Amino acid sequence: MRWKWSAREPSQPPGSAYLGLGLLAGGTITDSALLLAMAWVAALDAFQTAYVEDAPRRLLVLPLLGFPWVNQTLQSLGWLFRFTGARAVQGLFTICGLPVHREGTLLLIKDLPLSIEPACAGLNVLQSTLIVGCLLICARLSGWRFWAAMGTLLPLAWLANTIRIFMLGCAGLWIGPDFANGWFHKWGGWLVLCLMFLLCESLFSLLTARKRDAIAA
Repeated sequence: MRWKWSAREPSQPPGSAYLGLGLLAGGTITDSALLLAMAWVAALDAFQTAYVEDAPRRLLVLPLLGFPWVNQTLQSLGWLFRFTGARAVQGLFTICGLPVHREGTLLLIKDLPLSIEPACAGLNVLQSTLIVGCLLICARLSGWRFWAAMGTLLPLAWLANTIRIFMLGCAGLWIGPDFANGWFHKWGGWLVLCLMFLLCESLFSLLTARKRDAIAA
């Protein structure tokens, strides 16, 4: 998409310019990476409003995700990912017929201890998965389907990270702890990105197909 410059001169700064200044002050005082990222996005929105014709605001989510605020701001979300992921993995191994004992985020699967540490919360790759999903959404969807698809990104990221934890447990049980803690663990983040891409591609293809069916009808 190309910008179309506006022919009119702005008579006064847009409201988002003042919002950006407020967010900048708040982010500086509180040392909040999220507020500072939002301040940048508000400044970009002010620029678009003043000088660009019909710039889609939904695309502002991309520069917002371009700042590394997820890992700094959403530590409580990381704990929730770890705790609920541990419960889900416990259930999966129980369904497989394996004895599982869980204490918080520590699992004992047969004789294999599986500790879901903060590094396994998925926050290091969560932002990347969100960016991948947003790129697919922006390229394919608009209107209410865009926002509906945006709402699926966090559950899909949780699902991908939980599957990664389950795969690590399976690798430790059937291949060996050394393999699970070595190469496989190191490249698990890339597997999550690939899995997230496939999940998003499948879901957004379905939404796109329904959109075409609705237009055809």
